Amino acid sequence: MAKKKQQEETRYLDRLRAIGISVDEPSPALVSSLVAHLGQEKETDLAVAFLLGRIPDAAAAEALVSVEANAQAKELKREARRALYKLAKKGIGVSRPEGEKTPAQETVIRLGPEIEGYLSGI
Repeated sequence: MAKKKQQEETRYLDRLRAIGISVDEPSPALVSSLVAHLGQEKETDLAVAFLLGRIPDAAAAEALVSVEANAQAKELKREARRALYKLAKKGIGVSRPEGEKTPAQETVIRLGPEIEGYLSGI
């Protein structure tokens, strides 16, 4: 599994090098140019999300939140979440907009006089 992930990371970095982005030292200055390349191709979007996760900056985290919210592809959402997790481990936290909760998501505990129970030894 680690070898597959390493190959995937190498493919992402090679893709970014091919479009002219310096990936040797990711810096906060790259965020705007990376965001400009979003929406071109699936592979480019995945590579941008990966590299944004390596930039310890709040602007990168905000860009990842917008990528995750606007992404149609499952892989891109997953890569954006993975990158946000990596940034959170580095101390870069971003508040994500919470959607409306459905009734199934709400915790409802109503313990009280309505509960009855009958026990029998038989």
